Amino acid sequence: MEWTTAEGKSYEEAVATLLKSMGADRSEVEIEDLGDTKKLFGLGGTVAKVRGRLLEESFAEAPARHRPKANGSAPKSIDADALGDIPEKMRAFLEDIVEKMNIKNAAVEIRSAEGEIVLNITGVDGGVLTGKNGETLEALQTLVEIYAGRLNGSKLPFVVDAEDYRQHREEKLRGLAEKSAEKAVKTGRKVFLGPMKPSERKTIHAFLQNDTRVKTHSQGTGDNRQVVIYPEK
Repeated sequence: MEWTTAEGKSYEEAVATLLKSMGADRSEVEIEDLGDTKKLFGLGGTVAKVRGRLLEESFAEAPARHRPKANGSAPKSIDADALGDIPEKMRAFLEDIVEKMNIKNAAVEIRSAEGEIVLNITGVDGGVLTGKNGETLEALQTLVEIYAGRLNGSKLPFVVDAEDYRQHREEKLRGLAEKSAEKAVKTGRKVFLGPMKPSERKTIHAFLQNDTRVKTHSQGTGDNRQVVIYPEK
């Protein structure tokens, strides 16, 4: 895989820029910190630089011993209390960002659902924080993900939501995944779902990972990266 470089005023901003340009989330990309460099002629301080490349990812093509059992059982809910004060720090960090966006009367609630921590922003019109096609939520997710990684030293299973927007969106995506899988099995051909954001691709992969009739993988780069569903046989 080829390397892509990006820069920003800070490491966090550089990573966010990199992920956006690659159309991927943090779990899909190998990232290297290239350090800080001075701007041209030393004017305007320094910039942080990073580079990244896509990891080989395919939920359905993972070796059988690493794949979840195909019994349809839901993952156990994560115990937020076992993480100490990390979820609370994440909540406070997110609330601070929302406040700096001049969004008043917003609050962040913490809950555990389907094996992950949910940071759900409430008290405001959900559309204000989702943005076009959920782009604002994706940006918030990336920022909190970077912050949480520095707190915990590893990736935490969590999601940033606003008035349960993601929950409703995921229900639609699961319906799409189910219909597309049926089509792939019936026709014996690949089904291309079209460009999707990283979180949406992950929802499709996860929903179909226990369906022994089909496999899935992501292909393409940047904004054109999409999920392909094809029959097992």
